[in-house]
Amino acid sequence: MGVRVEADGSTYLPLRIEVAGQGGLNLVPVDYFTAAFLAIMEGAPGGGIFHIVNDRAKRIEDIIDYSCRLFRLTGISACAPEEFREKPKNLLEALYDHYVEAYGPYMRDTRVFDTTKSLPILEPMGVVCPEFDYDIFTRCMTYAVETDWGLRLST
Repeated sequence: MGVRVEADGSTYLPLRIEVAGQGGLNLVPVDYFTAAFLAIMEGAPGGGIFHIVNDRAKRIEDIIDYSCRLFRLTGISACAPEEFREKPKNLLEALYDHYVEAYGPYMRDTRVFDTTKSLPILEPMGVVCPEFDYDIFTRCMTYAVETDWGLRLST
């Protein structure tokens, strides 16, 4: 499949990941969601729909960069859908797509949710969604590796 260990010890993966223009992942930590949910329950006049989202969606390119930095990977890149028409997917890309198939639409979603009802309640209470940065990514992935996250799903 073209996977190899480089001279510097990093792992090369010939993997293109499809991205959609300005799309990204809207990652919301559970502690923020809980605080936001409780604040809205207490402060929402009359109910309605309140979007609890991160106003800074994380680009797939950033997640790729974080993954490469943390796990010492090279060869992974983001690409537009047209690139696969010009050069078909390799076996590793097909395998990757199979494993993330359920998440594909979410990863390519470009919608921006309206927070005009939730922000006036959350901001005065100091409830702010943190940016999903490299430090948070590292904490999440370190936890996942240390606890064999997902291993139990396959046994």
